[in-house]
Amino acid sequence: MNSLGLILGVFVVPLAMLVACHRFRRLSRQQRRIVWGLIIGYGLALLLVLPALFIPPVMWAPDQPVRTFLAYWGLFLIPVTGALAGRLLPLRPDKLPENP
Repeated sequence: MNSLGLILGVFVVPLAMLVACHRFRRLSRQQRRIVWGLIIGYGLALLLVLPALFIPPVMWAPDQPVRTFLAYWGLFLIPVTGALAGRLLPLRPDKLPENP
């Protein structure tokens, strides 16, 4: 099951970002926020996952759930969480009201 998370994070999420960014100008404001959440989440995931991946395998222990989560599921779940945050946060109005 962990391999599925790793494959989704390494191949599916970047492909989804590529497809979404290819038609970025035609997206609605809400969809653009989702794409930006996905991109920012993936960048944050890379910052968190890469140090966990550089731990030598000799030092891995079965009682390290945070490292296992980051190494296998981080590249998938953190960007998806960013996309959900972009979807659920309220939109700002296009024009701010003018002061009288």
